[in-house]
Amino acid sequence: MIHFLLLQNIKGRTRFARWYTILTYKERKYLEEEIQIKIANIENQNISYFNIGNKKIVYKRFSNIYIIVGIDNNDNYLFASCLIQLIAEITQKRLQRISEIDIVYQSKRFSAIIDEIVMGGEVIDTSIPNILKRLRYI
Repeated sequence: MIHFLLLQNIKGRTRFARWYTILTYKERKYLEEEIQIKIANIENQNISYFNIGNKKIVYKRFSNIYIIVGIDNNDNYLFASCLIQLIAEITQKRLQRISEIDIVYQSKRFSAIIDEIVMGGEVIDTSIPNILKRLRYI
């Protein structure tokens, strides 16, 4: 199950967050800060995932933004990595590029992209042509 999807800039500010499990505001902020610290510490190593508590955090950097997915510890991190790549490909086709400015100023379009891929913490569609076809009407 996908617990959350975050987009953070390289300074660690969260620019987009979608939570699929119930957490308090303090828990969310703690998790976001902990993720930012871990990513900053292992940025130069070729590692794209780590564990925090009972969650596996998978991330990938695109220009000046990180796409971060939190999944169950027993889930496959390659699945989350492919999900991140799918989100990146669809975002590039729909918004032309993945950048902090585009995510902030076109947040409704980006939210629609995420909603077409993930619902309730589960991936509902992975077909790029189908997703782009549905996004044409939004």
